[in-house]
Amino acid sequence: IEYAKVRLSIMCFTYFMCGIMECLSFGLRALGKSITAMIISLIGACGFRLLWLSTIFLLNPTRAMLFSAWPISWVLTIAMYCLFFFPLLKKIGKNIKNRKIYEN
Repeated sequence: IEYAKVRLSIMCFTYFMCGIMECLSFGLRALGKSITAMIISLIGACGFRLLWLSTIFLLNPTRAMLFSAWPISWVLTIAMYCLFFFPLLKKIGKNIKNRKIYEN
C-alpha cells in the first residue's frame, strides 16, 4: 500500500502529460510522419527512462525516484514532439494557403 501511495502521488497529478504526448504523436502520424513519431517516442519515452534508471536512479534508488522517470520522460517527449509538430503544421498551412491563391 505504501508503494501504491508513492506511485499515485506522482502519477495522478502528472498523467495528463501522457495524453498530451499521445495526441502530439497521433498528430504527427496523421501528417504522414509516423517514422519521426516512432523515433521521438523511442528516444523520449524508452531511451530516457533507460538512461534515468542507469544513472539518476542509481544515485538515489527510491520508489519516488523510480516513478519520477515517467513524468519527466513525458515532458521531454512533449518538447521533442513540439519541435517537429508545430513547424510541420505551419509548413502545411502555408502550402495550403499558397495552393488556394493559385487555384483562384
